[in-house]
Amino acid sequence: MLVKTLDKLDRGNRGEVLAICDEPAGCSRRLRRMGLREGVVVEVMNSASPVMLRFDGCKVAICRSMLRGVTICRCGCDKEDGASQAAAVRRRRRGHAASHA
Repeated sequence: MLVKTLDKLDRGNRGEVLAICDEPAGCSRRLRRMGLREGVVVEVMNSASPVMLRFDGCKVAICRSMLRGVTICRCGCDKEDGASQAAAVRRRRRGHAASHA
């Protein structure tokens, strides 16, 4: 398990949010309003500033300095974001229904 801050995650990598600290001041509240919270799996879409992240079925561009207070676990992330999980369930259901027709 590799723990680092979200601003250090490279393009194409995923990590699960472990903690959001309030540095710089007020950032945690803003990030939480955007939907970033503990337990969410994020994927870095591009690592230029602003950093484009995908989580919970959304894409959000966030300033790199705001991501310095977000601690993540980069552990291969078998967990997927909620939208990816929902899409996988729909695909399985369609395949199951087609095989019984």
